[in-house]
Amino acid sequence: MNLRGTASFTFNSAPFVAGIPHSPVLNISSGQFQSGYYLNMPQKRIPATGTSGTIKDTIEILSSETISDLNIYIAINHMREENLRLTITSPLGATTELFANTSLLDSNKNLVTIFDSDIDSALISSRYVSFGPRIKPLFDIDAIFSGSNSKGKWILSVTDEASSDTGSLISWGVQINEKTKVNTSGSASVPFTKVQPETNYFLAIKHRNSIETWSSTVIKFTQFTKQTSYNFTDLVTKAFGNNMKQVDSSPVRFAVYSGDVDQDGTVDLSDGSLIDNDAFNFASGLSAY
Repeated sequence: MNLRGTASFTFNSAPFVAGIPHSPVLNISSGQFQSGYYLNMPQKRIPATGTSGTIKDTIEILSSETISDLNIYIAINHMREENLRLTITSPLGATTELFANTSLLDSNKNLVTIFDSDIDSALISSRYVSFGPRIKPLFDIDAIFSGSNSKGKWILSVTDEASSDTGSLISWGVQINEKTKVNTSGSASVPFTKVQPETNYFLAIKHRNSIETWSSTVIKFTQFTKQTSYNFTDLVTKAFGNNMKQVDSSPVRFAVYSGDVDQDGTVDLSDGSLIDNDAFNFASGLSAY
C-alpha cells in the first residue's frame, strides 16, 4: 500500500492481535513465519525520551549453534524511517549496521521487514513503497557472523538521529540458519529462500539423534509464491523406503526413528554407549542424548 499526499495512518495504540505483532501498513496476522524466530515484543518508544537518541533491546538465545545464515526481523512504526539507524550486536560483541537513513516513497511511516543477505533487493532511498517482505541489510550479516556461536545475548540498537519525530519498536527477532521450530501439532512453516520454482526437490528431515529421513517423492515449489506442503505423518509410504514407525493408531501417525546419536546413519551399540555415558553422568538438556 502506498499513501500519497497528506494521507497517512495514525499510530496503532494496540500493536498486537492475540500476541501477534503487526503494523498499520504491513501486518503479519497469519503469524506463519514466527515459528522460526527468537522473538521479542518490547513496544519501546523511539527514543526513550525526547525526540532523538538510542534505545536498545536484548534477545537471549540459549541454543548453541554455529551460524552459517542469519536473518533479522524488524517491526518499527516511525514517522520518518530515514531518520533511523539500526545495528545488531552478537553475544561475542561483533557489531554491524543493518539500516541507516534510507527512505521509502511517500508517507508509509514504518520499517517492517526481514534483513536477509541472500536477497537481491538492496537498501536504496526513494525506490520502494515498502522494505518488506525481505531486504538486503546494509552490510552482509552472513559474512560477518558466520562461524560464530548463536548462544548468548543479541542486542538491537535503534537510533533516531533527528529531533522532529518519534516512533516505537514493536517487535524484532533473530533466525539462525533458517531453522524453524515444530509446533505442538507436529507441523512447521519453513522458509526455503533459495529454491527454484517448478523444480524437483526431495525433502530431508535431520535431527541431532534421529535417522535422516527423505520424502518418497519429489516436490515442487509454486512459480510465484514458492510454497509447497508435505505431510510425513499420515502414511508410511511418505518416507523414502517406508523408513518410519507407526506411533499412534487414532489418528494414524508415523514418526522417524530416533537413537542415531553419533549421526552415522545407523542405530547400534555405539549409540547406546553414548546414551549410557550421559545417563551415568546425569547429563541433561540439549547437551544430553
